[in-house]
Amino acid sequence: MQEKNNVLYVRFFGAFSVRWNGVHLINGGDSQFIHLLQILLHTRENGADRALLIDELFHDREIKDVTHSMRVLFYNLKKRLKDMGLPSCDYIVKRGGRFYWAPEIPVIEDAADFEAAYQKANAGPTLEEKLNGYLNACELYGGDFLPLHAGSLWAAQEARRYRDMFSDCVNRAAAMLLKAKRYEQLLALGRNAARVQPFSNWERIALEALVGLGRYTEADNLYCEAERQYFEELGVRPDERMVELRESITTFNCPGQKMLDAVQEHLTGKHEPENGAYLCGYAVFESIFLVLARLTERSGQGNLLMLCTLEEADGIAHEESALQEALAARFERAICMSLRKTDIVCRCGKLQYLVLLTNTTQECCAAIQARISAQFDQQEPKHDIRYYTRALDRK
Repeated sequence: MQEKNNVLYVRFFGAFSVRWNGVHLINGGDSQFIHLLQILLHTRENGADRALLIDELFHDREIKDVTHSMRVLFYNLKKRLKDMGLPSCDYIVKRGGRFYWAPEIPVIEDAADFEAAYQKANAGPTLEEKLNGYLNACELYGGDFLPLHAGSLWAAQEARRYRDMFSDCVNRAAAMLLKAKRYEQLLALGRNAARVQPFSNWERIALEALVGLGRYTEADNLYCEAERQYFEELGVRPDERMVELRESITTFNCPGQKMLDAVQEHLTGKHEPENGAYLCGYAVFESIFLVLARLTERSGQGNLLMLCTLEEADGIAHEESALQEALAARFERAICMSLRKTDIVCRCGKLQYLVLLTNTTQECCAAIQARISAQFDQQEPKHDIRYYTRALDRK
């Protein structure tokens, strides 16, 4: 939109700036002159009281005569504005104990335009008018109110108030667009919100839109980039809804992921016991051992190999008998039920079992052996169990 002549255009969102007839008079700054001008321009409708001006302009200074200091500051402001090319007038008007910006110089302010658009959207007679109003208001919000003046109580309060308005606009508009399945508009809304208000989890709206559009690769890339930025800048993950959306992308919507899920279900097996160690054949045990040995070498994690042998109480090994298999089955169950799901067990002899104990220590190993013995002795008190252990990283 083309700017009008002889109108002061003031920007508070993102950064402070003042333009007059296409010329930038002020870009940023942090001085008493800037603070006074900001307050006068922003409170031009209702005015600023003396207490606010004193607190904002002199709170960190020891001033003996505040009234005199304010007169000097007002005089300097008027002089500087005139030198900048503004029409000559009494820029500060005092009325009823409050200070106002001179009505002779009209002002168009981004924060005021945003608030007016927000109020108009709330009062919209139809859902479509409300939606268009919220979308328009979102476009007018250009970032935090005076972000470089967060130490000012007045500026911080206004910044919070406008953030709340913006959040309400985005959430209301997003809900309407999602319900109507207008995903392209929802995507634009989410991207704009994440741009002007970073690290507020607005990426979730763009994710909702991309999932609705079936653009799963883009959605996954968006999540990964957001996750990286949130972790690097804040040390946190994106919010729970974003994580849920990412999981829904990988679990339900990608053909390759469906295939992977099927493979995992097949490999895991439907009949795996809920408790106890993983029981497998020797060939599988050997493969797991080789992989675990490599991981141990790389990570330094404590992993142990244990041999469990069942003997007669007198130390004589068992001979073949019809009851040996039943005895082995009870021994096997005692071992498996005494271990964790992360441990691996295989039979390597008539009454011998190998065990891979993951992420454990020799002290814990002693406790595990005691559990196995106690579990087995409940049924077979006339037998001894011999245990032999070694660490996987031992050469």
